Amino acid sequence: MANFKWLDNGPIQQFFQQKVATDFFNTKFTEQQEHLIVKNGMLSDAAMAVFHRKVEQLARDFGELNNEDALLPT
Repeated sequence: MANFKWLDNGPIQQFFQQKVATDFFNTKFTEQQEHLIVKNGMLSDAAMAVFHRKVEQLARDFGELNNEDALLPT
């Protein structure tokens, strides 16, 4: 599936927030493939900029892995 950006507060984002996010968090995260990490803290503007860059890199890495695995059987 190609990457996309939904409209801010548009129908896809609203659906995601109302249904998908609720379904996602309606698990105990006990299965081997499930993983939940929660970290709390406050970051400076500079540290937040670094964090955002790292999250964006992680998203790119995920996209690459997804593309590679797209050739595998489901």
